[in-house]
Amino acid sequence: MKLIVDSNRILSALIKNGLTRKILSSEELLFLLIFQNIKIISDEKVKSKMKEAMEIMKNIDIDDSPILACALAIPNDGIWTEDKHFDKQNKVKVWKTKYLIDKV
Repeated sequence: MKLIVDSNRILSALIKNGLTRKILSSEELLFLLIFQNIKIISDEKVKSKMKEAMEIMKNIDIDDSPILACALAIPNDGIWTEDKHFDKQNKVKVWKTKYLIDKV
């Protein structure tokens, strides 16, 4: 599974021993493997989708546009986030922690 991960999910795993840490440390998503497999999306790719992302998010939360632009810029299975603003758009699938826990 290839997900765009809201950085708040990573911070949550580092701070608290909860569901997020359980997902990131599962056999399928071993915590170290995640950090070894992080791919940086080029500025050019993200910028190429910013206008579209901003248009989608303008009446929701314009500050979330960069994450949506990342998801629009590369092939992926969605965004892993607890940010409810992403639930108000329908361009990219949104994965919540409680649904991912069933996958691991």
